Amino acid sequence: MTDSFDFIPVYCLSLNHRRANENIRKLFAFSDKECDLFSENLLQSQTGIVVVSTCNRTEWFISCANNEIKNNPDSMQNMLSELECKIATFKGEDVSLLRKYCFSYCGIDAVRHLFSVASGLESMILGENQILGQIRDSYQSAKEHGFTDFFLNVVFHKALTCAKRIKTETNLSKTTESVATLTVKELMKRENMRNILVIGASGQTGSLIVKDLSERENVHVWATMRQHYTLPDLPNVEKIPYDERYSVIDAADAVVSATKSPHYIVNASDVASVIKTKKPRLFIDLAIPPDIDKGVSSLECTELKSIDWFSAVAAEHNAQKQQGTIQAGEIIKEELDSLKKELIFHKDVQFLSDLKDKLEKKNSLQFLYELRKFATADEVEMIMSVCHRMFNKCNKGE
Repeated sequence: MTDSFDFIPVYCLSLNHRRANENIRKLFAFSDKECDLFSENLLQSQTGIVVVSTCNRTEWFISCANNEIKNNPDSMQNMLSELECKIATFKGEDVSLLRKYCFSYCGIDAVRHLFSVASGLESMILGENQILGQIRDSYQSAKEHGFTDFFLNVVFHKALTCAKRIKTETNLSKTTESVATLTVKELMKRENMRNILVIGASGQTGSLIVKDLSERENVHVWATMRQHYTLPDLPNVEKIPYDERYSVIDAADAVVSATKSPHYIVNASDVASVIKTKKPRLFIDLAIPPDIDKGVSSLECTELKSIDWFSAVAAEHNAQKQQGTIQAGEIIKEELDSLKKELIFHKDVQFLSDLKDKLEKKNSLQFLYELRKFATADEVEMIMSVCHRMFNKCNKGE
């Protein structure tokens, strides 16, 4: 089977850490509200959309099943170009900037890319676990809002299944690191990091950091969260309202921020006004767009690290996971093949029903002889090979 456009009418744009630094990524990052608004607008011309926006990537997966793109790659490329223009216009940025840093994928390549992303193969930290949850949450949100169609539903379900297999059957997620664990390691290797403010404790990354810190000795954590979210009671963790974040910065040895705010939530001037105690302070910004004003780094005794700082640490970690990457590649091939078969059968579901009626009085051997009449020699050889595999499996009781 060739990789054609006729049964996987899905395409993707990806702006990620491999090509774009945090300054570029923040320009095209989508908040939850922006994901919904952009998707609603785009569905006027497409049949489905899922937007995935994390600290390391923003990706737009589009289904165009109702458009005339069968066996027409040029039409797909035109749609990609239009999508780039719509994204740039939506964010008020120059489309040439997006095109300079964006990757694009069509058909089976878009699906293969999604499988790789969901499995952590495209992450800054190879095999990290958080991306699977982020992909799942983005898809579920899009589905609940009515933004997905049959093709995106099947593709994302298969991507999640593939990612779970890779995490179970390879070493990629065994003793894996994540941005959350690396953040805690960085805090704990420094002296006198005993009082830590975590802004965004209700998010996936923030909650992992708070949980990890709560298990450390002689560490006190202030955790802010959304009003509608309840953080479980944890030892050494004090929950405070988000609006009171500045009130504890003077006492804090470190501030970690990981929200999805579209603007700064920690401003340099406000930090300067509340600091009374002179001591070393570490600020770690895990958000895209950034949560922390870069001017904070100019304050006395203050150090600021951003999400891209972790890339060097991740490179060392990734080198130890090469065998798992090879195994993951094989699993992706298997799951892609399974997806193709499912879509092929879906395309011919009415035909299969009609065929069943025609063959109702024939046994399996008669059916094979009928196939021989219409098939080429190569096709007959392939059919018999499949029959042999099925026969062997039956003998083994599988």
